[in-house]
Amino acid sequence: MQALDEPEVEFENGNPKLRYKNGGATTEGIDELLDPSIVLSRYKLIQALKEKHWSDPSVILNHYRLIQALKEMDYIFDNPDEIDRFLRDNSFLQDILLEAPEYIYRIFGRVPLHLEYFYDPNDSTEELFILIKSPFSISKSITLEDQLFEDWFYDKIDSTRGKLNIVEEPA
Repeated sequence: MQALDEPEVEFENGNPKLRYKNGGATTEGIDELLDPSIVLSRYKLIQALKEKHWSDPSVILNHYRLIQALKEMDYIFDNPDEIDRFLRDNSFLQDILLEAPEYIYRIFGRVPLHLEYFYDPNDSTEELFILIKSPFSISKSITLEDQLFEDWFYDKIDSTRGKLNIVEEPA
């Protein structure tokens, strides 16, 4: 989309949107901001991102790309706003989250994967869970979960810093 006027970057629920002064269409999402056909100076984009989110605009671009990649990998976000904020604050989980489906699918088959944010008000801890929605019996699920931990997740536990766990639940 080509606009005669340079759009303004606005944020709605933490998501960037472009609004045109000439009343043109509103576009949403970081991908729209990266569209080369949109006339938006890099300076204006960087300033808007700095004002609303982080001091380094590459961090927000990487964050939105991560969220998009997780959705494309068929993660189901049970509480998306909390997950979005949590992943911004815990970006070190990115590689593990991108890697996990490959190992989970290898062991469980193509099962639904949910991401769920959990906050414990008693001790102010927060954690992200990958919930594996499994069609298997309890005993088979336990065996498969043990295999996942032995084959892959035990080696990753330290790098989660206590902020990510994987659990199996009946589908």
